[in-house]
Amino acid sequence: MVKHLRLKHSKDFELAEEKKKVQSLPSISEASVASTTNTVQSVHIKEYLQKDLETFEIPLSKIHLIFTDNASNIKAAVKISGMLSIPCFIHTLQLCIHDSIFSQETIKEILTLCRGITTHFNHSPIACAKLKSIQQQLSTVPHKMKQDVPTCWNSSFEMLQRTFEQKVPFATYAAVYDEIKLPTNYQWGIVKKLVHILAPFENLTKKCDRRDETCAQIIPSVLALKVLLQKASSNENVIKEWVEKAWKEIQGAQDVVE
Repeated sequence: MVKHLRLKHSKDFELAEEKKKVQSLPSISEASVASTTNTVQSVHIKEYLQKDLETFEIPLSKIHLIFTDNASNIKAAVKISGMLSIPCFIHTLQLCIHDSIFSQETIKEILTLCRGITTHFNHSPIACAKLKSIQQQLSTVPHKMKQDVPTCWNSSFEMLQRTFEQKVPFATYAAVYDEIKLPTNYQWGIVKKLVHILAPFENLTKKCDRRDETCAQIIPSVLALKVLLQKASSNENVIKEWVEKAWKEIQGAQDVVE
């Protein structure tokens, strides 16, 4: 028994000493690990870029500009390769909208409701036929619902827009069949304001996605969006905070471009 206690005591002592050694080691923060990982990734991406350029026999002197997304490792890879880069304007717009508006819990709840309504009708031919009958009775345009895609912000806008357009048919359907959950009156009000504010962003996204569009359109477009957000900030009290965040994101996008 005494021997067993001595062995246990010695093991506890050894564990305590090992713990002290570990605690004395210099700590590595998550930020430093992430930074190191990004650097390694950037080097690998740079090597792939150089291999591709060699494969197609394209000298650096013929590369004037490279369009990238906003990932730090991609931008760093282009920079250490000795080339100039500019972030994709549409991708930058998407990040602005997501970080300022779509990331808000209230908006997430609304998107979830709209997504549920869309999924219900897109996955059920019977429900879709019932809705079409209601649309005809109400003389509403028989549009089908549009499902959003997380990587494409304007698909979420189109889903919100289509849901608001079919507000009355949905209310009638829910009253008769009780198969879908609708937004509250307060949430419908937010949807209406969001569609109004985000419409110019959606138009600009489609315009900049054309093959004949140039970078010369970016700065004037950003300035126009800033004027729009200024007006919305003073008029739309319900979502003033989100509009102000969108303003800051757009300002950051303008700084990057300039």
